[in-house]
Amino acid sequence: MGGGVAVVVAMRFRSVAIDLLSVSPLFMDTGTGLSVAPLGRTLRGSTFAFDPFAAYRDGLINGPNVAILGRIGYGKSASVKMIIRRSFDQRCGVVVLDPKGEYAELARTLDGEVVSFGSDGWLRIDTGSVRQDVDNIVALLESARGSALSDLDRMKLEAHWKDSDAGATPRPLLTLLQRCSEARDDELVATLSRFVDGDLGGLADGPEEHHLTLRRVTVIDLQKWWGTPAMPVVMHLAWTAAQRVAERSMTRRYVILDEAWALLDNPFALHRVRGSFKLARANGVSHFVVLHRLADLDSLGDAGSRTFAAAKSLVRDCDTHVIFNSAPGDVAAMQYELGLTDREAEYVGGIGRGEALVRFGAHRSVVRFEPTDLDAIDTDQAMR
Repeated sequence: MGGGVAVVVAMRFRSVAIDLLSVSPLFMDTGTGLSVAPLGRTLRGSTFAFDPFAAYRDGLINGPNVAILGRIGYGKSASVKMIIRRSFDQRCGVVVLDPKGEYAELARTLDGEVVSFGSDGWLRIDTGSVRQDVDNIVALLESARGSALSDLDRMKLEAHWKDSDAGATPRPLLTLLQRCSEARDDELVATLSRFVDGDLGGLADGPEEHHLTLRRVTVIDLQKWWGTPAMPVVMHLAWTAAQRVAERSMTRRYVILDEAWALLDNPFALHRVRGSFKLARANGVSHFVVLHRLADLDSLGDAGSRTFAAAKSLVRDCDTHVIFNSAPGDVAAMQYELGLTDREAEYVGGIGRGEALVRFGAHRSVVRFEPTDLDAIDTDQAMR
């Protein structure tokens, strides 16, 4: 049986023998009582519905950010797609950073937009506003450098942008590069060159133009860059674009960060992501961090380093955790980092496909997700 079919089928049937629910009164397994579209049922048969905006509104959680963890093939991506589909019914917007090209079909099904970085379009950095243009360029260069530009460099960029009238030219970054070269601003030249004729060429400078719109569903397809050294930079640029779409929106939006470690691998990007998370309530944005395991973050810095601690706190501080089947070592890590009880840890270690432990506030539910749109939910077509 193909992997995608197995996911869909297993979502309808309990495949774990252990029963935690009859043992501990602290382990709740009830419906949430939220008046939103259902996602599935608890193992005791109660309808399970969850929406971070509704949960925050009703005082069940302190913030709308969500972390989703679990092994490959156990339902993480399928559950995210279900949430996107249900959010569409609730008239919420969605922006997805899609490193592997898994969400394009769903976006098209919902009449959304798919933007392929460096392929069928590019991130237009000129907006008609000099200040916004310079901010966009600064974001590009800081992403590539992994550190902040000095005030002096910002002033130089703004002057060169105005003097060259780069925003009115077919290739603004090439024009800006030429002006910086004439002015012998060698450090700016070195970074800008990466976007014009270097390893990041075609990402933000090219013959075509693609403006991100405010469609209800926007997927930023990054699969061209997956597995390349440029991936952390590309993820940061995509994150910047996603945040702009979300902040310009007049409706609440989810920002889905799949394979989150690939973005957090850029220390400067990690700093910015943490800032966005802190402003989630004010901006009406719910961020979803999707990881296979907490150990994915171990490469981001030495144990005890600020970068390592910041990455772990990003997941720990999410008010909602959706945890699918996990390996024993990662279950132990989640006990330490996320405060899983022994009973919760036992369940997560033996849980079946399509089932997850959902923790938000004081609420605990063991949920069997129940998809309705098989074509859009299927995450494994290529395996058949």
